[in-house]
Amino acid sequence: MYVDDGAISGFASSHRVSAQLVRTGLEDITHWLLRNGLHCDPDKTEFISFFPRRKHLGGLITELRFHNLPTGPLAVKRSDTIRYLGIFLHHRFDWTHHATIMANRARSTIRALNILGNSVRGLDYANWRRLFHALILPILTYGFPLYSTQPGTKGVMKILQTAQNDAVRKMSGCFKTTPISPLHYLMAIPPISLTINKLTSVFTLRIQRLPPFTLIRTITTFNPAADWHLTLHPETALTRLLPPSFPPFTPPSPPAFTIWSHPQVRNNTITKLSRESKEAIKHIISTPSYDTFHLFVRILIIPSPSFSAAFLLFRGQTLVHHGTSNHFTRVGALLSALCDGFAYAPISNHIRIFLPDLSINNYLFRTSKHPFLALSRTFTNHLSSFLLSDPAHHVDLFRYSIKWSGLPGQSVFEDMEQREQRIVFPLPPTPLLPPKGRLLRDFQHMYDNTNKSSRCWQSIIHPDGKPPPFYLGALSRKDRRTSCSAVQLAFDHAFTSSYSQHMRPTAGDNLYCPCNSPSALISLPPSPSSDSRMAEFHNNPRSPSLSPPHQPHAPLPRRQQPRPRRRMNTTAHVLFACPLHSSPRQRIFGRYSNDAFVFGTEDGGRKLSDFQRAANRLLRPLPPRPDPP
Repeated sequence: MYVDDGAISGFASSHRVSAQLVRTGLEDITHWLLRNGLHCDPDKTEFISFFPRRKHLGGLITELRFHNLPTGPLAVKRSDTIRYLGIFLHHRFDWTHHATIMANRARSTIRALNILGNSVRGLDYANWRRLFHALILPILTYGFPLYSTQPGTKGVMKILQTAQNDAVRKMSGCFKTTPISPLHYLMAIPPISLTINKLTSVFTLRIQRLPPFTLIRTITTFNPAADWHLTLHPETALTRLLPPSFPPFTPPSPPAFTIWSHPQVRNNTITKLSRESKEAIKHIISTPSYDTFHLFVRILIIPSPSFSAAFLLFRGQTLVHHGTSNHFTRVGALLSALCDGFAYAPISNHIRIFLPDLSINNYLFRTSKHPFLALSRTFTNHLSSFLLSDPAHHVDLFRYSIKWSGLPGQSVFEDMEQREQRIVFPLPPTPLLPPKGRLLRDFQHMYDNTNKSSRCWQSIIHPDGKPPPFYLGALSRKDRRTSCSAVQLAFDHAFTSSYSQHMRPTAGDNLYCPCNSPSALISLPPSPSSDSRMAEFHNNPRSPSLSPPHQPHAPLPRRQQPRPRRRMNTTAHVLFACPLHSSPRQRIFGRYSNDAFVFGTEDGGRKLSDFQRAANRLLRPLPPRPDPP
């Protein structure tokens, strides 16, 4: 027998009394273990005393003394924090310590993943994102239901967010100095606070769908281990998550039992209506037998946001009952009317059901999860009760059209439609967004309230759950080096002179472009525009639209010559102005060589990756500054 993470708790009006209760329970357990040939490990025994922040009830207990039969008297020191089921509990229920440990674990996992890739080679963005959701996020959000609903968790979220920032930077391959707020939008990774809110909503919905007899739903009202009376309704993390009322529970069907069927039920609506079948159904409607019940269901045409369906129940040609049902969906209204009409049907050997269309055919006998499972289960329960009462009972389902002439009860349907038009139905409630939709809505709201003054925001669009087009274009080239460089250039935190001037002023990097060197100037081809202008002027010197080309003056003394302006190794210069790469620039960018196109469109992201591979620039750190002559 091995018991791990066992707990003994005591509740009293003072620390001394509660410690006495715990000591008595611990000694009773050690005696029972000894009688059964077992013992308690003193090294793994911990003691903690919980108390309010500003109230010490009778003074704190520094240690718990108890008598352990195999080893004699023992004293367990009081701990400020203990680990229970992987959760680090603080004596004042402060979750900062737990969040710090989870953040450190996430950081160590990120460092361990360095062997899988970096900003040059290794895993691509899709695989890094998969690792983030599979490894990093479960560590950061472990135990979130305990503190997600508590007030004052801003410090906890800040600790977790700092660890997530490291994971996002690792995923994107950017520098550590890159601003983190726009980087989340570029990577399509929401902040940790929004993620925890989404997980809390998912957990709450999961609890609501559980059966009413599960322990997590009954422990707040029936807890045999509780030392307090449950009528006091103490507030806990679970009570804050549970709703005041639960929706009706419908037990799910077994996985193999997805469609309800019965040999005495014939569903004729699944076949296509041919001319012969239409005539046969019209004959069945017009010539009913006296002991057969006909149930007609149809939608009433009324100008209302909600749908209203009506049913007519005939025995032979006599109207037995009629009624209406309202629902905010068409299928729900038809199913409600069908359930109500079948419930009014007396005991008979034969019941025929006539449906107006196939809209409810996909939900009528389906037992797997769907939006109208409660209504379809109610109908199948009525059918089962009717069929089990007598082996001779059977049910037929047919499809008909409300446009057919000679249908029974047309005047009754019209009267019910006019009566329903006088009723003012309430507006349908705003549909609740799923947790993922609410996460995206909050992410978009955060984007709208963000100051977008920096240059990097031109690469980011309104969040839609996917990375922006610019980043998708860079990722489409399947090159880890160029995709990471695209992120670096978009934020202007890259291997450029502007970044070195602001972030590495003492690093000694060479801030000037290689096109400033004399060897590069000599190797440049002559300008074709000046040669063509000189030849055209000599051929037609009297043309008024032409002026003589500029003739060079005599060289000035060296001291009087103006010093040429040296070009810096900036992003704009390398991409749009450097003469060393005029050929790949013209071939790749064409006439779209501007900042808004390159960093704002999907095609621009692709062309940026192609240009960097062709020019082999802005991909490596800047060389050291050369020694002065």
